[in-house]
Amino acid sequence: MLENNKPILTQKSEIQIGNITYIVNTHFKENGRETAEKKMLRYVVNCISKEIGNNECLADKGQTHSL
Repeated sequence: MLENNKPILTQKSEIQIGNITYIVNTHFKENGRETAEKKMLRYVVNCISKEIGNNECLADKGQTHSL
């Protein structure tokens, strides 16, 4: 159980894939307005947009996409 019912704002995770151990430090803003899902979707859309040479990313303009 969380102390005083406060959310966890920082977390360190480790995962091993093959011979490589990945360490991920995660930080959350207490007053953040964007969910992790929306942030990841925006990141993926931006990466794809850059790969295809589209400098104008629709996700940055508040438009959403279904993958």
